[in-house]
Amino acid sequence: MKAKKILLASGLILAGGIVATGLALHQSHIERQKAAILESVRSVFETLGSLQVLYINDFESSDVFMTGGVVLEDGRVFHFTYDRGQLDYQQEK
Repeated sequence: MKAKKILLASGLILAGGIVATGLALHQSHIERQKAAILESVRSVFETLGSLQVLYINDFESSDVFMTGGVVLEDGRVFHFTYDRGQLDYQQEK
């Protein structure tokens, strides 16, 4: 009986470790995707001028959809939406 409890506890600990590792890998994958999206957005806006600020709205964003804005050094402000490889932006008036 004692060996059974030890085996069960070991199995539960192992399962918990596997779940934690899976969650960490998933979070790492999402962060890499967000970094790639930000690099793509940055490269598009750098053609319009030097960037002063690039921000994202985390509360509206996911791993494939992102909203945010850019402020260029000349004072122009743009709002953007990135959705599955498609970047749409408009200049603030």
